[in-house]
Amino acid sequence: MQVLIISVLLGVALGQGPRPTCQEDAGQSVGFVFVGGKQTEQKCCKKQETVVCEPDAWYQPNQASSSAECESQGINRADGVEGKANIMTGSNGARVPICAWFKACEFYNPKNECVASQLGGKWRADTGILACGAGGCCKWEHKSLVTEQWNTWVQASGSCPTGDSDPNQVTGPYYMPGTDDGEASICVKEADGWKLYEGLKPINVQGSISDSKCLNGCCAY
Repeated sequence: MQVLIISVLLGVALGQGPRPTCQEDAGQSVGFVFVGGKQTEQKCCKKQETVVCEPDAWYQPNQASSSAECESQGINRADGVEGKANIMTGSNGARVPICAWFKACEFYNPKNECVASQLGGKWRADTGILACGAGGCCKWEHKSLVTEQWNTWVQASGSCPTGDSDPNQVTGPYYMPGTDDGEASICVKEADGWKLYEGLKPINVQGSISDSKCLNGCCAY
């Protein structure tokens, strides 16, 4: 199983809705995130897309202020959540601190010219910001790697909105209530109107050893 320790961005997933990609010009060490073919101002590291690590990570929502405090608590793995922090329930913009442990892995930080460094292999006290989709289903993002631009979309039931906007539209990640074996359809607002994406299946964004895709009734698509 291939797992990114920290997901700077998601690559294009076949059969899924449009997703951000990292593009670098020749000779550049740092690239920019493109959404729907348009460049954003968010910097990224192309090398991070190919980083793979063993799926050995877990975390616990926790108010600890340091790695040492996390370690001193003697947290049991059985009391945590398998995988890396990602799917959570909450409200958009909420700050959620955690204690996290995961295997050491290479990390390329666009704020450090994408120079390789090592991340993990010990306890970390981190804080993330929630970016929410539909139904209170959110994506936990590290406070230093918050996505600056999301697509606007709405859950679909066979057809897309005909107007410029919809009262149920969401600007955020493709996260919504669902089950591991379920499917979803969404309409994404693009430059020429709404586009329907049908039969989307949940994807594993947590990298847990159990290979579960959804958590607490919420899934990523």
